[in-house]
Amino acid sequence: MPWREKSVMDQREEFVLRSLSEEVPFSILCKEYHIARKTGYKWKKRFLDEGRPGLSDKSRRPDNCPNTLSEDVIIKIIQIRHHHPTWGAKKIAKIIAGNNGTDAPSVSSVYRILDKANLLKRKRFHKSKSLNKENLHQLIEPARPNDVWTIDYKGWWLSEDIKRCNPLTIRDLKTRYNLSITLTGRQDTPSVKKVMEDVFKEYGLPKVIRSDNGAPFAAYNSPLGISRLSVMWMALGILPDRISPGKPYQRCKCQALIPLLR
Repeated sequence: MPWREKSVMDQREEFVLRSLSEEVPFSILCKEYHIARKTGYKWKKRFLDEGRPGLSDKSRRPDNCPNTLSEDVIIKIIQIRHHHPTWGAKKIAKIIAGNNGTDAPSVSSVYRILDKANLLKRKRFHKSKSLNKENLHQLIEPARPNDVWTIDYKGWWLSEDIKRCNPLTIRDLKTRYNLSITLTGRQDTPSVKKVMEDVFKEYGLPKVIRSDNGAPFAAYNSPLGISRLSVMWMALGILPDRISPGKPYQRCKCQALIPLLR
């Protein structure tokens, strides 16, 4: 005759019946069934209140949730959104709070309802438009000296007296001659302008100046990214030329800076 396998329900029932009929200490009985005393008391109480059905596992879902929205509030949220498609969750929650008082939903609850109702406008993330339009991104090749200059800041470091050093490099693209390597206190338009004025006096004016898309050579909040520095160049008849974002090799690398800065 095969052994009868005991289910979890059978074991729980057996435990409760033994706890009610036998004089075995409750703690020892719980240890025998490998359960905690708290669990044992729980099964015993359920059995006394509900009988054998009370020994089955019950849902852990709470009987009520304080954050659950009523059907009327959910309908109100959807109605407001339909009448005002541009209103967001924060504004809708504020309006309902003014009308319903304590029954007002939170902003997150309103957002969740709008999301489930597919009433949210998803933001479209576009790749940032490059500042390099055709007239600012030509990568003009020089035919002779002073046709194209390149300009760039080569990073910064702190000096021994804890001052920031910003090496500004200006180079002739045709001859690859470093026209200037100057340490500036700041990476801004006045600092670059002062250096360039000295270089212009010594070497003349180039036809094109090629730079990257960072400040102060370009400005993201202006048409075509034209900065004050670019305006100064164009006023002198110099054409700004930009490299592609993330492609510093288009600017052509300068020589090592350390020997030249000694």
